[in-house]
Amino acid sequence: MEENKNQNNQYNSVKFLLPGILIYLTTRFVYRLQEFLKHWYVGGFRIISHWAISFLESLDKTFALQVTLRYIFEPLYQDRTILGYILGFVFRSGRVVLASIIYILVIVVFLAVYLGWMLFLPYVLYRTALSFNLLTNISLWIR
Repeated sequence: MEENKNQNNQYNSVKFLLPGILIYLTTRFVYRLQEFLKHWYVGGFRIISHWAISFLESLDKTFALQVTLRYIFEPLYQDRTILGYILGFVFRSGRVVLASIIYILVIVVFLAVYLGWMLFLPYVLYRTALSFNLLTNISLWIR
């Protein structure tokens, strides 16, 4: 009889601990999922933006957009004739337009890369759900 009472106490202690264990596992799962999504999206954005800024900085060594804008009205090769002023403005304006177009294209490419990065995870989850026929089962639950 005492042995039966001891087993009953053990069962009650497990029954008492079970909700706490389930709550702990649920909170850890949600925490890990949140950390993964933060790592995937925020960390991915930081890495891609770092690549973009580094690439734009290396392009700026070639195009020197800020310096070109600063000296746009200066004569070309310090030729202070009217022709030097006209050619300096024309060449520097062309350089500014070309650099701006290239910078915009680079930014658009990196935005497309980040958009692809953002959509990759939902796409993989969607394709996985399709391959295991989970979407048809879910649509049966919704009806």
